[in-house]
Amino acid sequence: MRVCSSFMISYAATCGLGFAAGPAPCTVGTATDQVEVTVTEYEARAADAMKPMIAELEQLTKKATIPDKAIADQLTPREAGRFAEISQQIKGIRIAQFVESEHQRDALVVRQMFDAAQEFYVDSLEPSPPSALPTDADKVPSAIVLVMRAVFPDVKPQYSALNSNDCTVENALKLAEFEAVKQFNVSDPLLTRDLQLLEQIKAKYGIQTDQPVDATRLASEDVRVVQRIATEMRPVLRQGALTTDLQNILDWWRVAELVYTSRKEAYPVDSGGLHNGPDERFGRYRRPMRAVVLR
Repeated sequence: MRVCSSFMISYAATCGLGFAAGPAPCTVGTATDQVEVTVTEYEARAADAMKPMIAELEQLTKKATIPDKAIADQLTPREAGRFAEISQQIKGIRIAQFVESEHQRDALVVRQMFDAAQEFYVDSLEPSPPSALPTDADKVPSAIVLVMRAVFPDVKPQYSALNSNDCTVENALKLAEFEAVKQFNVSDPLLTRDLQLLEQIKAKYGIQTDQPVDATRLASEDVRVVQRIATEMRPVLRQGALTTDLQNILDWWRVAELVYTSRKEAYPVDSGGLHNGPDERFGRYRRPMRAVVLR
């Protein structure tokens, strides 16, 4: 897990200083809050776009006065066509609302996972066994962090550049990871020395490198050395665990973003979300739909 100092300096100069020096640093909290604000604004635009559609739909519905007869059968062919078109448009907006709502939920989960990772770091918690994972709904993000740490224990930071100058969730996670790696890098020489001492002790007693040290087999002076190493390595290992958690959370968010983008592409906004090609019959509400969904 050794970190190259020259690379860290290059990474900071290329990717990290833009936000760090600003009056409003890019944090996971501010980035996820921005997602929530964006979705809230979208909901307002969606409501405004649906108002004239619903009003026209109500006018058409009033013409159907026979309770047990389909609405379309009580309208003229032209009116029935308009009724179907408007209904499709409303369905499209509601599907888009669902997609945006899911995206907002994913951002909230990321913030909760990030907070959990910070708590684990502060409290120096170890991953719980599967039978002891938290089950309460508000603790699920914490459980996800622990599961990912157990399933992907050897994940390494990817050191990818920021994808823009905006304070996005991905950029905020990258900056947080950079800070964690930077702190780990400070402790790295100590870790290297302790690992070398530990390997020397294992070699002295014929212990395999991948096996734990049995203190009962050691001389008293070697026991004291191992105890000192364990004490010194605890914060270093804790910092390494935080780095792993942040990379896992970043990977989780990237999957969520991929799902979000795929869903938006799967429902063309111009056709109400349920039509696979352009159709001039939807021309009347095409512009309002674009104003709602496209940002």
